[in-house]
Amino acid sequence: MINAYFRILLLVLVAFLAGSGCASYVESYPPTPWGTVEVKEIPAGRIIKAEAKGDYFLTKGYESMFTALSEFKRKRKLAVTLPVEAEITPKRSAMWVYIAPADKDRVLVETDKVKVMNAEKKTVVSIGARGAYTVENLSKTIVELNRWFDENPDYIRKNKPYVVFWDSLFTPWILKKYEIHVDVEKAPPEEER
Repeated sequence: MINAYFRILLLVLVAFLAGSGCASYVESYPPTPWGTVEVKEIPAGRIIKAEAKGDYFLTKGYESMFTALSEFKRKRKLAVTLPVEAEITPKRSAMWVYIAPADKDRVLVETDKVKVMNAEKKTVVSIGARGAYTVENLSKTIVELNRWFDENPDYIRKNKPYVVFWDSLFTPWILKKYEIHVDVEKAPPEEER
């Protein structure tokens, strides 16, 4: 009985440490709280971006993109930043992270796997969620976000949804946080429509 209790306590402790951010990182912007939809500003900045052919999940394109970005950061001793953002499409996917403010003015040369780009300031509608990074969970969250757009016609979508991951692949699924973002602009007043 004590042995089982100790195992459960150890599992809870490991899960807590994995989700509490033991590693040092810089947040590029604040996360959207779980279960919340908000309109927020994403600041301008420099990003590093990798792309992969094929379905993000079926071909495990996320592995090659994440590896390319991690290697790029490691070799140049760039600060680790969160979140990791991803465009998930059936034929081609992309993943990118912001460069930390401390490294923003460094000269960074692109490679054949990683592009260095400028990202403009933008307004997004964001929905915060929890759970495993699966097609099913992301799809459910997009449905919830679409419901929000149906009830809020004052915002016009400028692009397709993209995913924002806040936790590593090693974080237990129950502790993982993610968001779905859609770039938006305010609709003109009703009398001008």
